[in-house]
Amino acid sequence: MTLLTRLLRSKDIISPAQAVVIKLLTHIFRVRQTATSLQSNPVGAALGIPKTLAYPWKVDVHIVNYLLTQFRQHIIPQTCALIFLQGQIAAGHAQPEEFPLNLWDMERMYEGVYQYLEYFAILTEHDAWKDMMTDWEIASELVTLLRELDIAIPKGRVPSSAPQGENATSNGKNSTSQTPTALQQDQSQAAQTPISVERPYEVGASGVSDEPPKQADPVVPESIPYPEESQDEPSEFEWRNLKKLVVLVLSSLIWKSRGVQDQVRKYGGIEAILACCTYDEHNPYIREHAIMCLRFLMEGNRENQEVIRQLEAREVVPSEVLDQHGYETFMDSKGQVGLRRKQPSRTAPTKAQAKPQTHTELAKALTNLPDWMQQLVKNAPSRLPTTKSDPDKASVMGELDKKSDETPNVEPDD
Repeated sequence: MTLLTRLLRSKDIISPAQAVVIKLLTHIFRVRQTATSLQSNPVGAALGIPKTLAYPWKVDVHIVNYLLTQFRQHIIPQTCALIFLQGQIAAGHAQPEEFPLNLWDMERMYEGVYQYLEYFAILTEHDAWKDMMTDWEIASELVTLLRELDIAIPKGRVPSSAPQGENATSNGKNSTSQTPTALQQDQSQAAQTPISVERPYEVGASGVSDEPPKQADPVVPESIPYPEESQDEPSEFEWRNLKKLVVLVLSSLIWKSRGVQDQVRKYGGIEAILACCTYDEHNPYIREHAIMCLRFLMEGNRENQEVIRQLEAREVVPSEVLDQHGYETFMDSKGQVGLRRKQPSRTAPTKAQAKPQTHTELAKALTNLPDWMQQLVKNAPSRLPTTKSDPDKASVMGELDKKSDETPNVEPDD
């Protein structure tokens, strides 16, 4: 423990020397755990492997205790702070010049964090260390690191099809699909072509010529340009394969451990693992590892299953391919996504199809009518009979025409 502390430099979160020591400890613990498993196995007894002291040893317990303390108090807080600053710079809330480390420092720190996670992956293979990590609730730090990586670091784009590769494949197929006749013609042409042979002197008709051999012009090799140095900013560091390794360690911890299942739900790890079920250019095959981790997380745990059941779909992302073929996606009341043909868009109702006016709107309209028309509406019966004789119709129409002729025409003001 004192050695690890002395190997730490002032500006390093994890120095390269500390990363080497942790890598050595990973190898030592792997060998010890393998030997312990063989001792309890009949195959080990048949091979004559001697039995040693009970594992784990006391010194190993102190080492694991110290490394878990360092991981919780120093590694995770400082690493997550840098990842958070990366997200702020990517969002435009901070400047790249404010990032405290250069690219070389980021590479060294990344190697150290990666070695820590590989060491934890070895520990989860033994029940004693797995119980110890469960008591420490190390799942809290792993979920925090996974969440920060998912929020701040972009996942990259889905790789598009490579037309050059397709052309190369098609050319290869065409070359291999030649007929035997064509191959024979190519071989005969190659046989007829004269073969040039270098000679130290020219042979004439009368023997050896006295002329000195011609010297070829010296070939000046082309200057090969040196590769340009990487121009990547340290704030754009990608942390390749780190999320995938975190998910692997969580999967080993969660497997057949009800305590870790509850801890992951307590610290919001279900949502963080679900966010990993998408394509990530910097973490290949993370989707498959996340799905397996979710299976271990849901196995025999009603509370975790209820959390997944309560999640609701918010929207369906449109697809250009479906639009071109006249289909669209929809979401029903239960949150299930389906596929259907596009329905024609409905136009706005015309004036003829306008909604009938209410009594309040009719009353406002009547106040704008002339006095004689308002009086006529008041004297009208509340309900007209279904049939009306011709003389009655004529008298009503005549009275209406007479009133309209007596009313002077008023031109509207401009």
